[in-house]
Amino acid sequence: MTTSEPFYYYLLDDTPGFLDAQDFLLPSIHPLYQPWFKGSTVATDVDFVVEVLGKLAARSDKPIL
Repeated sequence: MTTSEPFYYYLLDDTPGFLDAQDFLLPSIHPLYQPWFKGSTVATDVDFVVEVLGKLAARSDKPIL
């Protein structure tokens, strides 16, 4: 079981049991479609995704897709 939510939801501290209820994590990480990334480079976008994935991996041992 899993749910696809915006990436920041997986990083919240006020959602007890959310990560434990997932069999794997399916965060939505789409810098291309976020207004705060307008004008950013592909390298910056990739760095952002890698940073978010690192934070998620530190919070859970579940697979991340």
